[in-house]
Amino acid sequence: MKRVFSLLLGLLFLITLAACNNDLQPATTQAITPAVGICLPNEQTRWLADCQALTSGLEAIGYDVLAEYAQDDSSLQTSQVEALIDQKVKCLIIAPVDPLSLTNVLQHAKEENIPVIALDRMIMHTDWVSAYVGFD
Repeated sequence: MKRVFSLLLGLLFLITLAACNNDLQPATTQAITPAVGICLPNEQTRWLADCQALTSGLEAIGYDVLAEYAQDDSSLQTSQVEALIDQKVKCLIIAPVDPLSLTNVLQHAKEENIPVIALDRMIMHTDWVSAYVGFD
């Protein structure tokens, strides 16, 4: 029950971000669905369930979801986060493999004005974590 509450709280935060963001629809005539990037440590049952719940909620409010699993490799996760930033996601939800390894890549997210939500594990040594959501 606590996990569901936490995930719903995270989705509420994303809805608030979307309401405050004036550029959700590009200035072109072609509609592009905004995407949210989710970066998780591995594909264990717990993370798969979290990703499924987040994906369902985000898709229900009109977002595409780009999910990545780092296979417990912090350098792989850093590369995945960088790739999602390059794809101009509207928000990043990250459960870090290593809470100290994302400092530089999150500086890039900050420069691109992409909010970051830490999921269940804090991300350390950065001032660019907009929110922390835990399941407990």
